[in-house]
Amino acid sequence: MEVEIRDGPGTALPTGQVGELCARAEGVTAGYGKNPEPAAQVLRDGWVHTGDLGRLDERRHLTVVDRIDSADAP
Repeated sequence: MEVEIRDGPGTALPTGQVGELCARAEGVTAGYGKNPEPAAQVLRDGWVHTGDLGRLDERRHLTVVDRIDSADAP
């Protein structure tokens, strides 16, 4: 499994920066049963966009800091 932290447009961010947690691996589903719409929202360019905000440190340890939807809330 590969894990990256990405910004809004989907560019990988450097170590230590906070962005969206994205992951990809062989066997990641291409859809949710017969409902492709939810998958289209989270699967982009082979990466699962989790909706979690996090950062990776120099040792590639992951820290999840928030959810994107709660970070956008007033």
